[in-house]
Amino acid sequence: MCRLLQVSTNDFYDWRDRSMSRDACRDVELTALIHTAYERSHRTYRARRFLAELREAYGVRVSRKRVARLMRRADLQGLQKR
Repeated sequence: MCRLLQVSTNDFYDWRDRSMSRDACRDVELTALIHTAYERSHRTYRARRFLAELREAYGVRVSRKRVARLMRRADLQGLQKR
């Protein structure tokens, strides 16, 4: 496989054994919080309301764009008013 991808075996094993970055770990934690708040809100909240929920309930400081990105990755969408 390494020959096919033109990657040295040392680089492959270094990549495989490397731990997650700090930001990636934080994204996993935030996604879990967003999932719980999403279910608690009956799937109606969008990124701005999640931002307020995270700040008030959990004391988490995070940007709206990051919340929106994590929601997109988790395939979460809030309901729009008619």
